[in-house]
Amino acid sequence: MEDRNLPKKAMFGELLREYERTIQLDEAPELIKKCKQLNQIRVNMVHKITRKLSVASISKQTRRCKDLFEKIWELSDIILDKVRDGIGDYRKNVEEWEEWGKELESEH
Repeated sequence: MEDRNLPKKAMFGELLREYERTIQLDEAPELIKKCKQLNQIRVNMVHKITRKLSVASISKQTRRCKDLFEKIWELSDIILDKVRDGIGDYRKNVEEWEEWGKELESEH
């Protein structure tokens, strides 16, 4: 693990690229895919809102955003649980290695 010096006002895409570069869990590719889809909808809505033909088309996009957000939330919960478990396992292993090291030192 390393400390990352991320800009305080990083854009969503920058944060997503950093996440993509660092997190190596089974669910990460799907989470990244959903985040990219959500971001693309956001970009289209913000930059092309005056070109939308109807409130119905905007409503459809907002429903899609809601669905994506819910899936992203579920995946992030799974990933967070795995990270917490990994940290717990790491702590346990560190303690075991420290005890083992002390036992070796005391034998000499």
